[in-house]
Amino acid sequence: MTLFYTIGHSTRSLDELGALLHAADVRLVCDVRSIPRSRANPQYDRATLPEMLAERQLGYVLI
Repeated sequence: MTLFYTIGHSTRSLDELGALLHAADVRLVCDVRSIPRSRANPQYDRATLPEMLAERQLGYVLI
């Protein structure tokens, strides 16, 4: 069975986000943002997010 979850990064750190995703047994993050960047939270920019998720054993795909 395949499940889909939605989550917003809000002001969470990447460690917090990673912990939430791991707790739900999520293995792949599908980024559906039309503009995949954040001025307020640059750790969620398209240029940095995939690498940071990979360090936490999480996949990333921009849709």
